[in-house]
Parts: sequence; structure tokens; C-alpha cells
Amino acid sequence: MLSGTKILDNTNILQKHIHTNGGGADVKNQEIRSLAQQAAEAMVSNGYQPRTAWTEHSACYQPIVIIHEQRGVRHLDKQIVAEFMEKTTQRYEAREISYTSFRRLVHGAERLVLYSETGSIEKRKPADRAQTNSFFESLVKEICFSNSWSDSTQRGTASVMRQHFAWLCSEGYPDLNQVNGEVLRRYLLYCAGKYSGGTVACTKSRLKQFYSILAEKGQVTEDYAQTFSFPVAYAKKIRPAALAEDVSMSVEKVDRTIPMGKRDYAVMLLGIVTGLRAVDIANLRLRDIDWKRGEIRLTQHKTGVPLVLPLTRDVGAALQDYILHGRITVNRQVNPEIDHVFIASFGPAKNMTRHAIGDIYSRYRLQAGLREEGFHALRRAVGRNMAMAEVPLTTITQVLGHSTPDVTKQYLMLDSVHLKECALDFGGIEVKGGVYYA
Repeated sequence: MLSGTKILDNTNILQKHIHTNGGGADVKNQEIRSLAQQAAEAMVSNGYQPRTAWTEHSACYQPIVIIHEQRGVRHLDKQIVAEFMEKTTQRYEAREISYTSFRRLVHGAERLVLYSETGSIEKRKPADRAQTNSFFESLVKEICFSNSWSDSTQRGTASVMRQHFAWLCSEGYPDLNQVNGEVLRRYLLYCAGKYSGGTVACTKSRLKQFYSILAEKGQVTEDYAQTFSFPVAYAKKIRPAALAEDVSMSVEKVDRTIPMGKRDYAVMLLGIVTGLRAVDIANLRLRDIDWKRGEIRLTQHKTGVPLVLPLTRDVGAALQDYILHGRITVNRQVNPEIDHVFIASFGPAKNMTRHAIGDIYSRYRLQAGLREEGFHALRRAVGRNMAMAEVPLTTITQVLGHSTPDVTKQYLMLDSVHLKECALDFGGIEVKGGVYYA
């Protein structure tokens, strides 16, 4: 296990800007905050999943509330909301946020206005689902929703398979009796002409898994592994790590005098110092913190691999402050049966989701006037900082909890300092007519 020294070095980026009492927060506007909370509760009452409602509250309602507070406006102002939506559109067009984030923010703003006018939020009808027949729909439900897959895997695979089965129906295949390798190749060519390379690769992977299960169940005569084994070339984006200056500016915006601020500060410090994933921070239990040994012990959600990290002094102090003084809801109560470290500040007493954890860093970035950035950027920064400090690859792999060093190598790509040392110069190369000759 790595000693706390190297990880502790990563917190130096905060020392210049972080103050004991946090940044100067704006005066809280209880009326607009209450409206945002009631809108989230209305979403749950009208059929939305609690995770969806409170994620929207954190990612969309809260930024709108903050703008109102900054301008001293007590009630929801449609012009402010319109400006928020316009800025969101500009950020999407400038490719600062994804289409998914853009759509979520715009729809959330619309729902908040709707609730302020009507006092109710009706659940949106689901997007037009690919139309399949009863036979194919029964396969989707039997295979996708009757196993140990995660919720996101179930929904993602179901969506891909419904699209596939809808295409089969449109091509005159009401069941799997006449489906063969040639038919599947035609469908993949259809996908290649419609979707990006990354989407085609994901579609191919899910089809391969689904048909393998169909073969095991005797629904098809073969699993068509060869049909789905071709490589798909596509550009894979190297996502940037969080910049030290941006992290400091974001942390400055945390009001550590209030319970939610104590929680958010502890969450961000865990990401900044340890590089833990948002889902592992959301799943962190009180029993996972070994105060006597000074360690955090957990099993990673993504890999199922146990991970032990040193509990550095600053992280320990932030966790202690939150657990003792901030781990309460707006009703000043905590369900004693909840043993998760981090709980929601609004709504019923419950543990936070990985989505809510992931939105925290992005929310404070917006308050600092920075563009939206995912929580995972903090994890990439930990990997980058250790690589630049020439920490061995095997140690970085161990700290980040990666299954193999190959996964960790992507963080070396973010080490621009050492990459520049590998660049070739033009010494000994003659220039003729604007062309370099070796």
C-alpha cells in the first residue's frame, strides 16, 4: 500500500486558496430554495424516480437558485430562467457540455417554471420507443431485466436491442427463425451509416452479449460470435484532468459553515486527494473508515476489487467535521439505519447517489464562472500528478484501484511535461523547398 506522502502532495494545490471558513457565500434565499425543493418532491410524487428528481435538483435547480440569490431576487423570474437556458445553449454550441447535459438542464429549467406556475409537474411521456412485437419485447424483458446487471447496463442493453428488433420487424423478420449472420451484418452496416463509430462499437458489443445469451437459451442455433468480432475504428477522446487553479477556485465557493457545505467539501477533498470514483464515494459506509489505522477500506463498485487508501489528515478532518456537525437533513434529522457516510441535504433522509456526488464538483465550477466538468476529472488529476512526480506505474495502478496497469496508461497521456521530453527535434534535417528531408 502507498504511504500517505505522495497522495498528500496532491493537496498542495489547495493550500493557496482554501481558508478555514470557506468562501464568502451569498445570502441564502429561502423562498426560491423552498420552491426548488418542492419541485423535486413533486417530481417524485408524480412518478419520477427519486434519484432522477434529486439529481435534477442538484444539477439544474440549484444553479438557477444561485443566480437568483446573486441578484437578490426572491421569487422565480422567468427572464433569469430564459437567460440560464440561453447560456446553456451557448455552452452546448461551444462544445463545453454534452448534448445529454444540455437537454437535462433545459428540460429541468422548463419543469421548474412549470411547477412555479401550476404547482405540479406531470411526468413526461417516454421518448418514442422503438416499436417491436410481443415476441421480441418478451425477450428484452426476460434477458435484460432478469439478471444481475446494473440498472444502467439493463437500460442500455434494452434500448439497443429494441432498436435492433424494431429494424428486424421493419425488414420482415417477426421472430428469430430466419435471422442469420447475413441479416446481422446488414443491420451492422445500417448502424454504421447512421451512428458514430463509438455508438457502433457499443451496439456491436451489446448485440454480441445478447445473442450469446440467446444461444445458451436455445433461442438461436449459434451465438454469431464471428459476426460480431470485427474491430470498429473510432476516435477515442482523451479527457482532460482537472487544473489545479480551477480546483482551487471551485473549492473556494464551498460554504463550510453550513451542513451541505461541510458535506460537499468532504466529497470534493476525497476526489482531489484520493481519486476515488463518484460511485465509490456514494457507497462509502461509516464502517469503511478505520480511524485508528488511518485508512479507508472499501470494495470498488466498478471492479469489485478491494481498495485500501491512507486517510490523510486533511481528508480525515473534513470527514470528521461533516459526520459530527453536518450529517443532517434540512429537518435536522438522520435515519439511524443509514450507514452511508454521505446523505442528501434535501428531501427524505437517504444516502446520496453517484449522480448527485458527481454533480457536486461541476456545480461549484459553475459558481466559480468555469465551464461544467465531470467529477472524474479529479481522479484523472490524481493520476496525472502522480505520473508527473514519477511515481511507478504499478503504484499508480494500486492507488487508483485499476484492474491492470494497461488501464492506468491513459493517465500517462495527460503528463504533457514528460511527453514533451519524448518529442523529436529537427536536428540534422535539411529543409529544401519547404519540405523536411532526413
